[in-house]
Amino acid sequence: MNFLFNDGNYSFPVEEENNILLFNPQRDLPMDLKLAPNAWLVSVVISIKKFHSLFSQDADHIHFLSPDNLTKKYYDTSIITPSMAVVLSQILSANVHPSMQALYLKGKVYELLSLYFNKERGCEQ
Repeated sequence: MNFLFNDGNYSFPVEEENNILLFNPQRDLPMDLKLAPNAWLVSVVISIKKFHSLFSQDADHIHFLSPDNLTKKYYDTSIITPSMAVVLSQILSANVHPSMQALYLKGKVYELLSLYFNKERGCEQ
């Protein structure tokens, strides 16, 4: 898959079984995607304000949330861990009642974020 920015003038490839984190507090990131046939994509879009509120007590563990980096953009790709793959599979195959779907997905997204940032502390699962 390729993320296309700036009207296609910049392309950011993401390989199979990898994830990408895009953090840019400076401006909106309009983008397009080019997906290979039979590719799967799970996208989590969260406002900077909400993102910071999730980590307000633990921001010192996440280097791009440090006071020196709060206004800087940060892009990262990494391999999806087995634990993350399980959660992604659960998201893609969720079979919950429609009245519970939003709550279920919110819980899974929080779980996914915790697994993603846990690996940054050297505690991959």
